Amino acid sequence: MKKITLLICMALALFYSCKNDDDSTNENQSNFPLIGTWSVVQTFVENGIDSTNECDLMSTAEFMSNGRFEERFYARFRENVDAVRECRVFSFIGDFSIDGDLLKQKSDKGSDDDYDRVIRFKIVEDTLKYITLDGITTVIFVKN
Repeated sequence: MKKITLLICMALALFYSCKNDDDSTNENQSNFPLIGTWSVVQTFVENGIDSTNECDLMSTAEFMSNGRFEERFYARFRENVDAVRECRVFSFIGDFSIDGDLLKQKSDKGSDDDYDRVIRFKIVEDTLKYITLDGITTVIFVKN
């Protein structure tokens, strides 16, 4: 009987400790500086050339404490050669994870583009910097 009681107590202790770990992970993620909504303020291409345009400045990225993200990137788009180029939104929704200075994103099926993406990121105060792994593109965001 003592063995059964001991096993039940150990099982309860294990269950309780796992539950506490899950709660602290969610709490830590909600305090993580990436969590929130960010707006693009600048984009750079090769050799640090500022390529920011009015479409870029409409773009946002939101990171939620449950590991989900939603990005809305605006780009110049033209229906045909005679049309005026207009800003068009491309939405990406999915899951993200952090591994050191790498942001790993996997978009849901049904987003404008189904992709797995890994980019370098850095946060200083309320500024977020995305840098493609090849170093060609850098996007600067500020937290809303």
